[in-house]
Amino acid sequence: MRLWRSLLTALLCFSSGLMPLPAQVIAAPQRAAKTQTLFQTPASFRPPKGRGAPRQSVGAGTRGNCMATESTGSQAQKPLTAIVPVNRADTNNSVGLTLSEHPTFLIYIPKTTAKTAEFYLEEELPSAVGSSAQAKALYTTQVSLPRQAGFIKVQLPQNNIALEPGKIYRWYFTLNCSDSNDPTANAGAPFVSGIVQRVDQPDLAQQLSSVPVIQQVALYGKAGIWYDMIAALADLRRSRPTDATLTTKWVTELSSDVVGLPELSGEPLISCCSSRN
Repeated sequence: MRLWRSLLTALLCFSSGLMPLPAQVIAAPQRAAKTQTLFQTPASFRPPKGRGAPRQSVGAGTRGNCMATESTGSQAQKPLTAIVPVNRADTNNSVGLTLSEHPTFLIYIPKTTAKTAEFYLEEELPSAVGSSAQAKALYTTQVSLPRQAGFIKVQLPQNNIALEPGKIYRWYFTLNCSDSNDPTANAGAPFVSGIVQRVDQPDLAQQLSSVPVIQQVALYGKAGIWYDMIAALADLRRSRPTDATLTTKWVTELSSDVVGLPELSGEPLISCCSSRN
């Protein structure tokens, strides 16, 4: 009789989900579950009201003589693209945020015969926001380009320039389609631009200093800090290419209404590129 009672009790516990599982069965999925919990929302980035990034995220200018020949259908050539969010309510004066003095900018490079590109940064003066004619030039560098299409990152150097909180900066990335020293020879080359503003948030900075990078991504996204969030996520995905949760997170952020670049979500992240002033 005792044996039957024991068996009956075990059966009831099992059917009701109360039966304890071995420790190793519980522990195995904990890391994956924690990662999934951080990224449980469709897209974690929340652009601050009235801010975002410029509408011109896709390469402007003519195709020049350095772009690969466009094909048709699903294999059509993808354009030079700045990886920035789009604030559709204010596309002219919207800004992407960073906490860093030396932020990282992510750019998609299509197949091109250009070997280098120019990265240029200027400060937009308060009286002439949106007018490059009255902007103050701060930094320029030549960036070597990869032979394959994919995402590259450009970071402001630690010893050359530092963004100040509250100021508005615009950056440009232009393919060098011509090897000529004549500056007019590259006129009409494909380029992209973005607007960045550094903000000072001590409480958020303190939170970020005490958590791993994967949690930093979630905190950046919740606070609307675009440049730091997408750079950290790209670094994580590059270091852990087989992590399905990170891959899903990357695809989700690029495919969201805020960014609108689902066609680029499967492109590779390339570890390069050297730059020189």
